[in-house]
Amino acid sequence: MASLKPVEKSTLCSLIKDAITQLRSIPPPGYFGMLNRQPYLDGVFWTEDLNPKISGPFTSQEDMNLAIIERLRQIESDPYIRLLRNMIHQTLNGHRTVFTHGDLQPKNIIVQRLGDGDGSPDFRITLLDWESAGWYPEFWDFCNATIACRFKPDW
Repeated sequence: MASLKPVEKSTLCSLIKDAITQLRSIPPPGYFGMLNRQPYLDGVFWTEDLNPKISGPFTSQEDMNLAIIERLRQIESDPYIRLLRNMIHQTLNGHRTVFTHGDLQPKNIIVQRLGDGDGSPDFRITLLDWESAGWYPEFWDFCNATIACRFKPDW
């Protein structure tokens, strides 16, 4: 992204936004999880035995939040878990359920330059790596993309 002009970055951001908007327009099936009511494979939910209490699928965002806390309880201290429980309860509730790519980051986006004959850039994007796709709270792609790219400003 660093080699792109500001107008090109803006065009690509619009294309990515449009793709996310299209994904989010798919009506939710009434659960949080991967396609066909499968458990999440994302790192925060992954357990060796795909324990449904932690890996899902979940019937509510509250159940999903409890799973995140339960998974973190396995690797974090009790005081930290108490702090997280309060924060999660206060902030990660009431969000829409949307279809989500699950691993949106630059390495999973193919950008094809189609030309700029009239002076404005024209691109096509293709999203790759759909293995984490599923039904998540609407904030999920933003949080994952930010963490996966280690807070790089261009991303």
